[in-house]
Amino acid sequence: MFGAYSFGLNLRLDFTVLALTVALMLTAILAAGLAPALYASSPGVAQILSGEIVVGGTGKGARRNALVMVQVAVCTLVLMGLGLCQRNLYNLRHADMGFTARNLVAMTAYLASEGYSEAQGRQAYRNFRRAVSALPGVESVSLARDLPLQGGSEISVNLPGGKKISILHTVVDADYFGTFGIPVFKGRVFNSSDQENGPETAVINRRMAETFWPGQDPLGKQLLTGETSRKVTVVGVVADGKYEDLEEQRRLFLYLALSQHYQGGIQVIARTGGDPRGWVEQFDRAIRAQGLKTPVRPATFENWLHLSLLPQRMAAGIVAALSGLGLLLASMGLAGAVAYSVSQRRRELGIRVALGARSGQLVRMVLRQVLLIAATGVAAGLLLGTGASVVLRSQFYRIGIVEWTVLIPVSGLVLAVSLVVAWFSARPWI
Repeated sequence: MFGAYSFGLNLRLDFTVLALTVALMLTAILAAGLAPALYASSPGVAQILSGEIVVGGTGKGARRNALVMVQVAVCTLVLMGLGLCQRNLYNLRHADMGFTARNLVAMTAYLASEGYSEAQGRQAYRNFRRAVSALPGVESVSLARDLPLQGGSEISVNLPGGKKISILHTVVDADYFGTFGIPVFKGRVFNSSDQENGPETAVINRRMAETFWPGQDPLGKQLLTGETSRKVTVVGVVADGKYEDLEEQRRLFLYLALSQHYQGGIQVIARTGGDPRGWVEQFDRAIRAQGLKTPVRPATFENWLHLSLLPQRMAAGIVAALSGLGLLLASMGLAGAVAYSVSQRRRELGIRVALGARSGQLVRMVLRQVLLIAATGVAAGLLLGTGASVVLRSQFYRIGIVEWTVLIPVSGLVLAVSLVVAWFSARPWI
């Protein structure tokens, strides 16, 4: 159970996925093992005796190096995927949400499930607000049917021309906009004049004002809402925000007054003077002291932000695991290639030592050749990664065609790992 949401995983085995996985494994084994098998079946004794097998050499050495380049390229490509996922998460966490996401804590209370009548529920509203406001350090308290990033429900609205559309809406109290720090552009928010039996009022976001009444003042305009086409008067315009997820584009959104639309389930929200985690226990006790048995444990804004980013975080975790595996395989391939190549050149290296070469010079010679191979693989991986990012750009939030904040660290990491692996692989033989 997380906040007001419960999660479950369906881990049933899908035989189609299993068959495809086995087929891919067999293909990978064949692809990885065929080239070394063919290479070993024709050793090329003349080349071995003449010392032509070198890192970055020709013939069979070049084919071996090409395999290493492919491993490095694939590793670079997967690491770029990890970098893009992490950059996407960073951009989402720093997106303009349309409200001040600081020191917020909320708790859900289900009044309808405990048999509260509407009159009892409205009294409970007042009790919740009074109990939470009395907590030391609580700056403001609000009641709302939904939290930002939890969405809302669709309501039918008649456009000025007579066309009916469905837009997202929620129900909030008078303190909602102040608690969340949502800027008010025109008019007012809900107040004590919005009585239960009085004319219905609404606050709309800026996108809705621009769509319904472009170039006009929306204040005082009326909308027909719901299946019964109730008349609702617009009294205020507030900033656009993020309502269902952080990646969404600007959309129409409508707020209705809680005083005029009773809700059997309500979110009690507080802004605190410090880290909201320090208020969770007090918040919980204050709400439960009102006699409720079914409120859900309080959640901070970080909790429900993590919830909204769950798919992106899971994707980043999977790509991170694949990136680690790719880096390990590329390192093993490079280590094997360097160790084997240097071992085949011991005769040549011995002659160089006899002519006055120092071990440091020999190591640098090998590292230069390895750097050429790794750089070629990195360049290929970056080109593939850039192409993939262009194709998949729509799946990321504010990711550029060429994301230098990803390309430069990935290139540096792969080259650095390649040189370190090459040094440890060549050192025992020199």
